Amino acid sequence: MAQPPVDATEDAKKEDAAKAAAEAKVKAEAAAALEAAEAAKDAQPDPPAKDRQEYERQQSRRVLRLKRKRTNLLTPEVIRNFKSNEKDYRNILRTGTKGRNQEELDVLKSGLVYRVYSLSDSDIQEDPQLFPAMNVSLSRDLGSAAPTAMMPNARERRDFRQLVFNMTMPLLEQLLKEGNFLARSSALHRMLDLEVVPPRGGGRMEMFDTVDDAYINVLKDPLQPDAIKAIAANCIKVYLQKADATPQIEIAFAEAITAELERPYLSAPYQITLLQALEFVRAPRAFAGAKPPVIYCSLVKLVADRSNDIEVRCRACRVMGRCGWDKQLNLDVLAWKTVELTAETAFLFNDSRDKTNMKWKYCGWYLYTAFHHETKAEAESAKSDDMPKGFLNRAPDSQIVRDAYKNGVAAMAHLLASNAPMPARVGGTALQWSTQNKPTDLKFDPACPPIPDPGAGGAANAEN
Repeated sequence: MAQPPVDATEDAKKEDAAKAAAEAKVKAEAAAALEAAEAAKDAQPDPPAKDRQEYERQQSRRVLRLKRKRTNLLTPEVIRNFKSNEKDYRNILRTGTKGRNQEELDVLKSGLVYRVYSLSDSDIQEDPQLFPAMNVSLSRDLGSAAPTAMMPNARERRDFRQLVFNMTMPLLEQLLKEGNFLARSSALHRMLDLEVVPPRGGGRMEMFDTVDDAYINVLKDPLQPDAIKAIAANCIKVYLQKADATPQIEIAFAEAITAELERPYLSAPYQITLLQALEFVRAPRAFAGAKPPVIYCSLVKLVADRSNDIEVRCRACRVMGRCGWDKQLNLDVLAWKTVELTAETAFLFNDSRDKTNMKWKYCGWYLYTAFHHETKAEAESAKSDDMPKGFLNRAPDSQIVRDAYKNGVAAMAHLLASNAPMPARVGGTALQWSTQNKPTDLKFDPACPPIPDPGAGGAANAEN
């Protein structure tokens, strides 16, 4: 059989290669155009939603775009700089740098850039073992910077860690703006590693001084989806649990969180995450104006509004019995409101076709711990602590608080322990007491409006 001329074969190969290159170029341009279009959408806040369904669609689309985003900050140059300086980086991180010469600072910066930018790399993120390992590596580097054995002077150790964190924080904030979902989530968690060495004598950890601002900025940012804000709220909870936050920082957290809670159409899980963080705020009041008790002013509205999920409303009552407080607050009114909600919860429970749903048990526990300490340790600390837990421990001499608890606890216990319909006498006791003992004045603090009338919604919140 005759063979085609060599030149013709070569021409065909070149033509095929040209077609493939053209197709690849078209695909790349289309992908770039799509990425640019999605980036443009992400750069603009969503218009106000008309209803919950539209809001949920907006949130889903924003999360999906963020998960598909491929912003890789880990360039070949970043990798080369780290590889050439890795040994020196580890040595400086371990021993510190007193001279602050520019060469050492550049080496330190190159290592931190590599560690942080690795969290944005798509190939690393797709590796189920490598991505967690890179998070651990950054966390380890931040936690072990200037160990005591190598830098025994506490002031020098503190100063060096501040230097490291001053370099790291802008890089993490860059991930919050430019990274995809995994990169942003990692950045929020790694900010919890920015622990300044505590002063001599121990005590609670002092965090790097701009971490709180970063978390608050995320909550306020209309371009961040609620799924990212929920991670920030959980990090705020951890921050408050482990760090020596000033009252000013605590109130700033409280104001940002309560502002979120007052936005419409939030999901119940996100609301509960926000409430969990509020529970660890110890400062009772704002420092400006009428000095309102920020958390209470917001949560009584949430509890009174029947359009909110019942589990969220029950959790809000627990927070009011456990977050920061002072003697200006009228706990009699708040205790009454909690028992009124207990009676309403009992009705919704009996009306529900799904009494095995765990939300009813959570509601029982939340309402109970609004009044009562949760553990033996809390009971013992209530005798000496300035922040006892539960209305009973905060107002031990109040007959109304004691009566409220006495008339509501059976319904709370039934919600917590039983899937059977609640007997009328159990739920009825809470209903009767709350009806007959409704305060004539629902104002619970001089700087807050009175408890509002319940909003629309009623038992529609019960998941049948």
